Amino acid sequence: MWRYWRLIDPRKAIVATGIFMGALAFMIHLIVLSSDRYQWIDTKPLPNKAAAAAPAK
Repeated sequence: MWRYWRLIDPRKAIVATGIFMGALAFMIHLIVLSSDRYQWIDTKPLPNKAAAAAPAK
């Protein structure tokens, strides 16, 4: 492993890894926000299954 770090600068590798992980997290959040189930910004009340199954008084 020490030979690997002689080829690549550890500081650049750590910075590149951080940038990659930040971009990956950003992309995952965009994908999750684009789904109907996990979209938490434009909150619409979901129908409550328990309230729908209860008889009306």
